[in-house]
Amino acid sequence: MIGKIITGSDPSGCARYCLDHDEARILCFDGLDIDPEQMTRLNEAVKAEREALSGIIAGDIGQSFKLQASLNPKVVKPVMHIALSFMNEDEPALTDRRMSEIAEDYLRRMKLDNTQYVVIRHHKPGGNPHVHIILNLVGNDGNRLDTDFIRRRNINVCKDLNRSYGLHWSRGKDNTDVEKLRSKEKTRYEIYHAVKSALNGSSGWRDFERKLLGRNVTCQLVRKNDGSVQGINFSKWNSSDGRYYTFKGSAIDRSMSYSGLMKQLERNSIDDSENINQSGASRPESYVLGVLADLMESQTPEVQKDNNDKQKRKKRRI
Repeated sequence: MIGKIITGSDPSGCARYCLDHDEARILCFDGLDIDPEQMTRLNEAVKAEREALSGIIAGDIGQSFKLQASLNPKVVKPVMHIALSFMNEDEPALTDRRMSEIAEDYLRRMKLDNTQYVVIRHHKPGGNPHVHIILNLVGNDGNRLDTDFIRRRNINVCKDLNRSYGLHWSRGKDNTDVEKLRSKEKTRYEIYHAVKSALNGSSGWRDFERKLLGRNVTCQLVRKNDGSVQGINFSKWNSSDGRYYTFKGSAIDRSMSYSGLMKQLERNSIDDSENINQSGASRPESYVLGVLADLMESQTPEVQKDNNDKQKRKKRRI
């Protein structure tokens, strides 16, 4: 099991998104004005009836959230949306009651239980069973819930829950079925695989960019006011919804930050040099010039200025 956390400001929209699926079921809730009869009907409804009921219940959830959020108007984004995704190997043991128990235990361990929340289960045939937790960041006492180091806490709590309930840990991005993802998330995973493939064996930055373009992914360096590199963004066109999606490198994967990419390219260069030495072969002059050009382009303005100053000092001495 793994958890993913998102914050927002629209409780009704978030609830509508989670409820408007034929396989969606409300497992439990606390502090919300939800009609139990409507909830039971929703869990059994399909198509038009489900769409109507999900709209009504999402509206009720939104009103309950807004009323409590008004206790602390300083909280601009009071909605937290947490997705807990389980492995298919755990499915036989994941009854509604069991998933509800795990979700509420997760909230207690995360210290996010003193507030309004609803737990909604999704389970498409052939997909991973998962639950969506929507909670109010304004607690029952009017104070904002503690979200310091929330993502680190999420990782640790998920590990503890996996051990406590005998659940399987996710096998990572490489084993995700990309075709089952929605447009934005699908694009993010497509970029991940494109960057990973392009990075493998790239001799330098130019080579890396060239391979990315061959996979319909572009990258843009983000610079500070002084011209030094601050980070990197990746973009890709999604034909299914006709939109470009852009992500920070670190949002694709921690290893895909600018510094992480440069370290990997440096390792590639070292590996190439070792292979050349071992084989006794030599690279063509065009390759050597290309690597030198990459090194020059990847230098920050401060490094380039320092090199120019050194050259000027040498000329004066002569």
